[in-house]
Amino acid sequence: MENRILIVDDEKMFYSVVGFEARIIAVPDAFDAMTSLRPHRKAMPVEDVILEMGKGKGKQFDPGILEIFLREKIYDSSNAF
Repeated sequence: MENRILIVDDEKMFYSVVGFEARIIAVPDAFDAMTSLRPHRKAMPVEDVILEMGKGKGKQFDPGILEIFLREKIYDSSNAF
């Protein structure tokens, strides 16, 4: 995965460089967002979140970082609802 992402808004489309630190933070941030109870939706089960994150491997998530996060289970599923 390159360290740049495609950004599209109402008027233009362009690539932007995404730093390594941001790619690291993106994985647990997305996991937390999906496994947390929100006013507009229920928390997703951990198994569903793992499948969903796998769909974004190499697109939304850096494949190496996601692989380490999932392999090492760098998450606390006891906090998930």
